[in-house]
Amino acid sequence: MLANNVVRLNNNNYIYEHIQMFLRKKGLKSDKTSTSYSKGIKDFFSVIKPNKSIEHLTIEDMELDLDDFDKFILESVDSEKYSNKTINAKVMAVKSLLNYLHAKKIDGKNIVSDISYFSAIEKLPENNDGWGILTIEEVLEMARIARVTEYRSQEIKYYFILFALDTCLRKSAILKLNWSDFEEKDTYVLVKAVDKGNKEFRPKISKEFYNKLLSLKNGNEKVFQLTGKSINAMMFRLREKMNFPKERRIVFHSIRKAGITFHYRVTSDPLSTMKAANHKDFNTTVRYLDNNDYGAIGAVSSSNELDLELYKNVPHEVLLDVIGKMKKDYLIILNMELNKIQK
Repeated sequence: MLANNVVRLNNNNYIYEHIQMFLRKKGLKSDKTSTSYSKGIKDFFSVIKPNKSIEHLTIEDMELDLDDFDKFILESVDSEKYSNKTINAKVMAVKSLLNYLHAKKIDGKNIVSDISYFSAIEKLPENNDGWGILTIEEVLEMARIARVTEYRSQEIKYYFILFALDTCLRKSAILKLNWSDFEEKDTYVLVKAVDKGNKEFRPKISKEFYNKLLSLKNGNEKVFQLTGKSINAMMFRLREKMNFPKERRIVFHSIRKAGITFHYRVTSDPLSTMKAANHKDFNTTVRYLDNNDYGAIGAVSSSNELDLELYKNVPHEVLLDVIGKMKKDYLIILNMELNKIQK
C-alpha cells in the first residue's frame, strides 16, 4: 500500500522515491512530523544545492560531509530567520534522512556511503547567545577586508559592519532602516529602529559617523541597500579570509556581542549596557559579554597582586609602549578621557 503511493520519477531522479518513502514513514507517527521533516530537508538543500529542487536531487547529491552541515548551520544563524532550536530540528531531519538512505541500497550499494562525520556535527545551544565574540580589532579588520575584497557594494558592506558594531542592532533591524529613521539632535543623531519582537530601539550615533553614512545616500530611501542573503554570503567569505577556527563560532551576531562588550568596558554600568543591548534582563546581557569582562578576578584580588602606582613610576617611553600594546577597546576609552580633559 505504501509503495503504491510513492511518486516514481526517471532513473536520474530515482532518489526522490526514497525521500518520499522516508517522509511517508515519518507521517505514520504524525502528519506534523512529516511536514516538519519535509520543510527541514527542503531548507537544507536550498542552501547546499541552491540550483536544484528536492525533486531533482540525485544520489550524488546525497554524498555530503561536515562542511555542508557547517555551511547550512552558519548561514541559518546569520540569516536570523530561525531560532537555534529550529535549526537543530532541521539538521536532525537531514541526518535522519541520510541515516535512512545509508541503510538502503541501489544495485547492491548503499545510497549514502558515509555518515561517519555525524558525531562531529555540533548541536547549537538552544539559547541564541552561545555564539563567539569578536574583538574590536577583529570587527574593524572585517570591515576593512569587506571594503577591499567584496565584489559588490563594498562601501555599503563596510559601513553596515561598522554600524552594527556602533549601535548593537541586529542585522534584521539594520536592513529595515530608512533615512527618515535618523533624527539629528544637537550633539548626536538618534536612530529610530525596530528590533527583535517588534520592540522599538533608540541607539545614538555621533554626528561625525552619521555624516560618513550620508555618503551612501543615492536617492533610495533604504540606508543599506543589501539583502540578508548577501550579508550571509559576505560573512561566509569573511570567516574564511580571516581564518576563524570553527570552534570560535563566529557569526554576524558576534559583531553585536563585540559592541555590547565595548559598551560595558566604557561604562562599567550594567543598567546602561542592558539598555544598549535592548535587553529586559541583565542576566541575558551577561551572556553577551566577553568572559574576560565578566566573572574575571575581582578588584581586591587584583590590587593585592599589583602596584597601582606603577604607571606613575615607569619611564615615559615604557608607558607609551605598553599603551600601544593594549586592546583597541582600551585605547578608545583612554582617548575618550583625554578628549574630555582637552575640551
